[in-house]
Amino acid sequence: MAKEKTVEENLVEQLGATVVVQPLNSIRAVDDMDTTEYLAWLESEGVTLETFDGGSQWELLKDKAELIDIPFIVAKVRFNDGTMGRFASVCCYLDGGRKVIFNDGSSTGIYRQLQTWVEKNKRDTGIVCAKGLRVSNYIYKDEKPDGTVIEIPAKTYYIQ
Repeated sequence: MAKEKTVEENLVEQLGATVVVQPLNSIRAVDDMDTTEYLAWLESEGVTLETFDGGSQWELLKDKAELIDIPFIVAKVRFNDGTMGRFASVCCYLDGGRKVIFNDGSSTGIYRQLQTWVEKNKRDTGIVCAKGLRVSNYIYKDEKPDGTVIEIPAKTYYIQ
């Protein structure tokens, strides 16, 4: 007898989704809620939320590799302009109540995934990443004006 799939597994299979929004402890649909309603609902479910202000309540995650295969919930994502281009600041809740923030500016990785998701769903909070992150390792070839090519190991992280 085959193991029955979870609602999330079915959605991922049917929609090819990499980021799935789902309620935590009830069957109430969250897709039609605005951010204020969603935050109030999360608090009614027992999830304590603080205002995203970039303060010390969020631990800066120094290495996104810590989130490989580790489930988390995006509490808030904010898109910023930086000296190297656009990037996302991502506040996450981890198991055990740990709250972390990390930045990502990759053109094809987490930044692009979240930017696409937020534009489509009109909400920047409450994104369940049940399978955590995955990493793609590759060699970046930096071609200098004199024709010299320097090969640099690089990584792009993706929500899986």
